[in-house]
Amino acid sequence: MARKFYDLKIFKHTTKAGNTYNFYCYSQDTNYGFRHVCFLDDKTQVAKACYYNRTWESFEYQTVLNQAIKKVARTEQDEQELVTVLIEHKKIQEQQETEQYLQEFETEYNKLPENCKKALADLDIMLETQEQADSLMRTMKMINIMASLS
Repeated sequence: MARKFYDLKIFKHTTKAGNTYNFYCYSQDTNYGFRHVCFLDDKTQVAKACYYNRTWESFEYQTVLNQAIKKVARTEQDEQELVTVLIEHKKIQEQQETEQYLQEFETEYNKLPENCKKALADLDIMLETQEQADSLMRTMKMINIMASLS
């Protein structure tokens, strides 16, 4: 059975030497979990990584992108430049975005009325997905807006 590709992310870079690289990364379900697949110029599969539950990457597609760069870089200089630009810079960007999100989350939590903080503590909930964190963030913002109106 053919499995559909989803969550396309494109990583493009033209090196100082003038070589252009276009990496197309997708997710795909498998019988036992999922995998990430990377194509060069959206035609030739150059890397894949299979997962059963979740990845421990700094950003989505880091592993297959790194594998693909090592396979297709035309020169060692191209490889180093691609790793720096497409992987290292992306890791830094993701870290900064995560820190900013956590600061915003903490700010909204600190603005909550004390009874809401106690209610959250009593629930003893564990946020396991980004969607759950986003939902709680929206709820806290709404409570804070309503509290500011009263």
